[in-house]
Amino acid sequence: MNAFVNLDFILSKLALKFKQLVLIDTNFPSPLLPNFVSLYPHRYLFMPCHDAIVLETAAGIASLGNLPLVIGANVDIVDIADPTLNIKILQHDKSCDLASFEKALYCFGAGVVLLPKEE
Repeated sequence: MNAFVNLDFILSKLALKFKQLVLIDTNFPSPLLPNFVSLYPHRYLFMPCHDAIVLETAAGIASLGNLPLVIGANVDIVDIADPTLNIKILQHDKSCDLASFEKALYCFGAGVVLLPKEE
């Protein structure tokens, strides 16, 4: 199974638990998470633009009490102006498992969340 298809279903299921979850997808040329988009169109932003703009948008969303997840951006956590905002940047890692991924979403504050990566 394609890693992005699996990620699509994982995020769709997690959105049931995290009602404040908002996904910001920066993948170009097209979004890679069609299941999430169809289930939660009001909690999905497709922003294939400059990473600074994406982080500013995520900061605004977080300041309203939501949990923005940024996927596809080549940013570092130090690029976030206010580290007290609850912004998560998703990055793939082979050593990560699904349990640690979900646990990281419960932690408050800006951070990089590692996604399970399939071989």
